Amino acid sequence: MSSLSGKERDEILRWLEEWRRLEGQDSQFFMKMVSRAESEFLKTLYRRLSYDSLRHSSILSSIRNILTGNERSSVKVQGQDLRRIRHHLTAETEAIIYAGMLVKKIPDKNIKFLLNQIVADENQHHKILSHIIKESESKPAKR
Repeated sequence: MSSLSGKERDEILRWLEEWRRLEGQDSQFFMKMVSRAESEFLKTLYRRLSYDSLRHSSILSSIRNILTGNERSSVKVQGQDLRRIRHHLTAETEAIIYAGMLVKKIPDKNIKFLLNQIVADENQHHKILSHIIKESESKPAKR
């Protein structure tokens, strides 16, 4: 953010905060909708939307904290923790395989929809874990 003017920085931080506020409102809205839903399927979808909004709000808070200098954007993991991350990446890959097999076998379109949501999440987890591993294994830039 050092290449931005103070005005630009403030504007970006305002946008981030407004977006985070909207995500909080969305989360609360969908949790209220859970109690109004008549089917477990619809409740599950509303919960998913609420949890995703909470997750988005948390991500936006982290971005704000990095941009203001309150946090670093480092993702370096070492030793036993890095080995655990690698092991978990293998488990995520297995989960994607099982979910894909289930999607092919189950005829119900709503169940397929939910399973595909999980597959999308597992693919995201795989990308995140791969990023952590790649960044942890990369050599620091020479100055």
